[in-house]
Amino acid sequence: MKNSQKFPEILKSLRTANGLSIREAAKEFEISPSLLQRYESGEVSPGYKKIIKIAEVLRVPVDTLVGRGLVA
Repeated sequence: MKNSQKFPEILKSLRTANGLSIREAAKEFEISPSLLQRYESGEVSPGYKKIIKIAEVLRVPVDTLVGRGLVA
């Protein structure tokens, strides 16, 4: 599985583990709820600046968020 395919699954898992609804997380990530749903479905991927913002909000390293270093 490619890292880009892991991102949606990891994002949703981390969001829910942090007890955030789509609406709450989108507000924290400074994006619309519909865009967050598109990230989580894998329809679109965020740019690097937004990935950094999401990682900061979720308090995880960027590598964790994008699936680097995970065993497939």
